[in-house]
Amino acid sequence: MDDSTCVVTKAAAAVVADTEATCLTLRDWGSFVLRSEDPDVKAAATLRAHALWESGVITDIGPVVEIDEPGRPSNVEILPPGKMPRRGFGSERGRAAMIHALVHVECVAIDLSWDIALRFERGDTLPRQFFSDWVRVAKEEATHYSLLRDRLREGYGMVYGDFPAHGGLWKDALATKDSLFGRLAIEHCVHEARGLDITRLQTIPKFERNGDAASADLLRIILRDEVTHTRDGCTWFKYLCVNDLGLVCDDPEGQASDKAGNSGSVSDVGADASEADVCAAVDSIAAKFHEVVQTYYRGKLKGPFSKQDRAAAGMPTSWYIPLSDQAGR
Repeated sequence: MDDSTCVVTKAAAAVVADTEATCLTLRDWGSFVLRSEDPDVKAAATLRAHALWESGVITDIGPVVEIDEPGRPSNVEILPPGKMPRRGFGSERGRAAMIHALVHVECVAIDLSWDIALRFERGDTLPRQFFSDWVRVAKEEATHYSLLRDRLREGYGMVYGDFPAHGGLWKDALATKDSLFGRLAIEHCVHEARGLDITRLQTIPKFERNGDAASADLLRIILRDEVTHTRDGCTWFKYLCVNDLGLVCDDPEGQASDKAGNSGSVSDVGADASEADVCAAVDSIAAKFHEVVQTYYRGKLKGPFSKQDRAAAGMPTSWYIPLSDQAGR
């Protein structure tokens, strides 16, 4: 998504401009974003950091930063997921509550995208592209946040903070803060992919059926980006499997997934490999995914699944169907 569609408030832009001289590395910018309580400042700073990184003005990644509790706006009440009031699409207030929930998700997604770039360091095993990818994802999440914030205000006359929000996404970030495998699998594969399912199969149709075509159209645009975000999670999970564990990549197109320039594909098993050997190579990364998800995620993955979006994101059914409530069907 072109970030020129993102409206940066004047107040947020002023705060970012005042801070720019002190942010000398990529992780300086990320630290500033995570510590900021104002979500508009988070979005504006992310857009500026991405521009500086992509243009080469900033080249130094900086030292590891661990921030367990990001800044949150004081006007947003955070509840446990089980305490959240039910949202219905049949009323205008119910539809506004859903847009508000999506605003909150995108705000947290900005922090999650920065946190993975700030927190994790693996010597020389993480190439520069890892950081570029997650800063790009953060930039796109900032754009989504801004567009949904504006839709909430212009379509429903409400602002972020008019409804409570839940803290489940960040809870899982803390649970995986010591494991890059865990973080990629849970936040950037399981949760991101579930977002694809719900957006495609539930949220967009419900907005359409209840007369809010504008919100449905906006979510279709956002969905395209979210497919690429899920692909980033899958790609970097495969990268770790190939480079850290020596597993053979099960990329459905047989292409390298390690982004460091090394080739990794089922074909690497060897020209004389038996069909059983090839199947074992394909299954190895899926088995690692199952192991990690079962370590950090309680319960079964819930369907229905948008298989078209998951396939476009590079997530084969062997990753999620065996872990789901559809296993064995």
